[in-house]
Amino acid sequence: MAGEGSMMHAIKTIQNNKALLKDKRRSSWKNYLGVKDVPTIDHIKASPELLAQIRENCKKEKKKSIKENILYFVLTLFTIAIIFYLIYQYIFNDIHIDVYEQ
Repeated sequence: MAGEGSMMHAIKTIQNNKALLKDKRRSSWKNYLGVKDVPTIDHIKASPELLAQIRENCKKEKKKSIKENILYFVLTLFTIAIIFYLIYQYIFNDIHIDVYEQ
């Protein structure tokens, strides 16, 4: 029978690859056991004025994005309406546009 040697080689290769993976595990659950003991430091102190300024900037950006979205929506609807009108005129009213006309 042909192929026994190549299958044996494939099995050995898989076993060797698995053995390599066991050595190179990036992290284990044991690495996270002592994480709660590390104190965290908050380096950024925000004043109420700074928070109010950030809030106002967010509101302005939101209003601007809403206006842009409404504008894009209206332009899209207008474009679609024009396309449908031209298709309707072309099909039902026999208005043909000659591209090759000179």
